[in-house]
Amino acid sequence: YSVDEEVIAGYQKEIKKNGENDYTITNKNVEKVEVKVKKEWIGPAVSEITVNLLANGVKIQSQKLNKDNNWSHTFTDLPKYEGVNEIVYTIEEVKVDGYGSQIIKNGKNDYTIVNKNNEKTEINVEKQWIGPAVSEITVNLLANGKLKESVKLNKGNNWKHTFKDLPKYDETTGVEIIYSISENALEGYETLITGSMKEGFTIVNTITGKLSIGVTKTWIGREADSVIINLLANGVKVQSQKLSKHNNWQHVFPDLEKYKDGVEIVYTIEEEITKRSEERRVGKECRS
Repeated sequence: YSVDEEVIAGYQKEIKKNGENDYTITNKNVEKVEVKVKKEWIGPAVSEITVNLLANGVKIQSQKLNKDNNWSHTFTDLPKYEGVNEIVYTIEEVKVDGYGSQIIKNGKNDYTIVNKNNEKTEINVEKQWIGPAVSEITVNLLANGKLKESVKLNKGNNWKHTFKDLPKYDETTGVEIIYSISENALEGYETLITGSMKEGFTIVNTITGKLSIGVTKTWIGREADSVIINLLANGVKVQSQKLSKHNNWQHVFPDLEKYKDGVEIVYTIEEEITKRSEERRVGKECRS
């Protein structure tokens, strides 16, 4: 007499004869499984990474992931059992400098590795004045147009600041963050912001202001038909106006800039010497 066992799918049989008419049949599970892994990046990708496959916590295989294999791999032909116990397969990634790693389990033996770029950057800002400075101003740092933080600039910090430890990439999209700055409105000053994230930003505040200058012509003696009045800014003629009885010998030069390059402009007036007024002056001297 002998014994045999009909085939059982997924099992390998072994028949051992212990003695006459004494047999032991051992079935070994030979079922195979596979483990899938794919790679995702938040921020720019490096050229290549290494993924390790672990069976019950022990590394048994490694695989390079890169653009050529579409950042994915399937570990195949893996035994499902060790003895009577099912093997637990996990993965790990060899550390990538400048990135944090998160392993997501999508399902049994199906993993996604997400690498998030944690590179940091910093933004410099400097304040300059054209004209007298105020005591303090507020500068805002914006990330993709939204307020991130604010700082006060004043004489105590030399009108400079560096925004530090700023994430370079958006933690959701992986797109590089665009940083910019703004200044809280400063009455009486115009603001000009120049520079870039790489070079730093410069805020230039130029003092502004408007004024009006009035002039009235009076006569001692007989009036002329008219006179020409010139307005001078720092000694240079900038406007002229004819005065006569039709405008009551008065005029206002309106909407004049009060400052130039941060320095207050000195306005004066002069009267043009006409032939008539020269004759009057000479005649008066002769009579004297």
